[in-house]
Amino acid sequence: MLGTPYVARVSRSASYWHPSRPFQSAWMYDRDQGGGYLAGMLVHDLDYLCALLGPPVAVCAEVRSSEPVRALPDGGELRVTADDTAALMLRLACGALAVLSISVIGAHADHFRLELFGSDGTVTGDGTLRDTRYQAGTLAVEVVATGNWGLLDVREGWDAARLRDEAAGLAAHGVDRVAMVICGDDPGATEDTVRRLGEELVLPVIEEKEQG
Repeated sequence: MLGTPYVARVSRSASYWHPSRPFQSAWMYDRDQGGGYLAGMLVHDLDYLCALLGPPVAVCAEVRSSEPVRALPDGGELRVTADDTAALMLRLACGALAVLSISVIGAHADHFRLELFGSDGTVTGDGTLRDTRYQAGTLAVEVVATGNWGLLDVREGWDAARLRDEAAGLAAHGVDRVAMVICGDDPGATEDTVRRLGEELVLPVIEEKEQG
């Protein structure tokens, strides 16, 4: 659909680490223990773009902790070494430019945005972290789909039947295929979900329809 890819952009924002929000598990604030949201969330978008468009050949990035000290519920303090904000710019082997960013330090923030531009078409997604509206189009075809494809709620565990029902509901929008990579950065993930991390689920729906 994209043809020759030109630009890919992904941005995520949330309020998880805003000072007004409850304290998360201590390891999440520690880089050495795998904490932070570059590795905890944005990495899935990076994996997706690399799988879709190919590997990067050059990268520049800024990764930071906006609040280096966090007040603990017991009155103590925790030094934060993991990131709450990151921005990456990549030159891909295919020639496209990719720009990815995430910040979880915004009060009331909850947003996801995807843009893929190419010589033959465009794909966009816009919404919250859990509910995103997607549009894809070429000169002859445009598809619009709404669904909870931004993030699977891993607390509910793996439910293939539920996902297939949701995918089937996209048929009316002309969606012919949905590919989802299961990921679980939520510490409440069920054991069954954790075992399936990285699994790809491809759901055929219907053939795409041309614009009338």
